[in-house]
Amino acid sequence: MPYRRLNLAIAGVLLASAPVAASAADTQAHDARCAYVKSAILGKLIQEEEPDQQLVAGVTAHVLYYFGRLDASLERQAISDLILAEALKFETFDEVGSAEKVCDAEMQATIGFMSTVGERLTANGR
Repeated sequence: MPYRRLNLAIAGVLLASAPVAASAADTQAHDARCAYVKSAILGKLIQEEEPDQQLVAGVTAHVLYYFGRLDASLERQAISDLILAEALKFETFDEVGSAEKVCDAEMQATIGFMSTVGERLTANGR
């Protein structure tokens, strides 16, 4: 009888954690897509005759942000595989540009959050 309760408890934990795992996979795919999108845009910017260095620095920061998020949760080979899988979904650079809007919206939310944290630190004398 104790094993039955243990099995039920394990099943409950597995069921409860399933949406979290799916959510993590979705987040990783999104991050891989944004890492690719920002990398592709960075590549275009760098190829310009006189690249805007401030824009290059900003896009580089975005690339590093998404790679950092992926590096925190996946092995490097899995990151490479995931970014390649996302990259292969694009047919044209115009599609990359459209996808950038989604990445930028999330980044703006992150920047807003960072500003809030900074304000709280300043308010507390840090």
